[in-house]
Amino acid sequence: MQDKDLSGLIEDESFLNYCLGKNAEDIRYWESWLKDNPGQREKIDEIKNLIILLGHEAKEREADEQYQLLRQRIVNPGKASEPLKLLRYPAWLKVAAAAAILIFAAAGFYFTRMKSVQVNPVPINLVETPMIKDHQLIKLADGSTVVLNANSRLKYPRIFNSSTREVTLLGEGYFDIRHDVSHPFIVHTGRFKITVLGTAFNIKAYNHEKKITVTVTRGKVSVSDNAKVLGVITPDHQLSYNKEDNSIVQLPVNSAKTIEWQTRDLFLDDMTMQQAAKVLEQRFNVKIRFSSENVKKCRFTGTFIHGEKLEDILRVICDFNNATYTTSTEGQVVISGAGCAE
Repeated sequence: MQDKDLSGLIEDESFLNYCLGKNAEDIRYWESWLKDNPGQREKIDEIKNLIILLGHEAKEREADEQYQLLRQRIVNPGKASEPLKLLRYPAWLKVAAAAAILIFAAAGFYFTRMKSVQVNPVPINLVETPMIKDHQLIKLADGSTVVLNANSRLKYPRIFNSSTREVTLLGEGYFDIRHDVSHPFIVHTGRFKITVLGTAFNIKAYNHEKKITVTVTRGKVSVSDNAKVLGVITPDHQLSYNKEDNSIVQLPVNSAKTIEWQTRDLFLDDMTMQQAAKVLEQRFNVKIRFSSENVKKCRFTGTFIHGEKLEDILRVICDFNNATYTTSTEGQVVISGAGCAE
């Protein structure tokens, strides 16, 4: 078989069929090609993952555009509007393939007859969190956040300076990832890779437990191992892998229950008292006002991970910011005091 170049894959319908598992003959062809070219499997799998994720986005975006046009015709039947188009499978898929391949082309991934590509590693700027017994909030350089459960560890770069954003998890973590189509986010855990563009999901992968689970609360997630894509997960769905018998189960779940372990956590991270008050108002359904402008501007960081009551939280943040609080008979909280030094 001849070697493949990136630009040719965009127009290669057999490759697109292989990525989505649409044609048995095409799947056999590409699996055979990968056996003859084992050094290319990782790159092909990465492109395949991205085509699946980008394809979902492109298809949904085109469908949403058609829905809006149809709705416009129903609401304003006499008003001229753009003609409705039938969704064409190859159109959105080729857009997804082109986008995926451009991402990898920008990173310097390409196929050659002479030798496998050696990818220059990201410069060493990794941070590895210590194993702790409580929950921990981590803010990544791209604005994404990760909440680690107890006895968990995350390895991540201080700065994302490659075409992908990659981290390594041991234990359990809830990820809320900033959307960036040109820089996919990849979580490594054991021999598995979880690839996303921008989404919120939970991974549970403790060494001592026999199962690895991935649960999605928002967006879409692709899960793969070293050989193939295991599944694409959508909101309120979970993929579970059993380490003992290598079985995979994908089923609908109540994702809110899966992430209950961190929903009571309260991270007031580098915010003003006024910003913190809004968070507390929403969390505890209470009204908070200030009798001093100085207190409003005080900036602090506080972490509450043991289900503390409102009164306990107010006492701590007021003590820290040279303030006091009172509660009226109607339940309204009033914060006053000299506030912090400018």
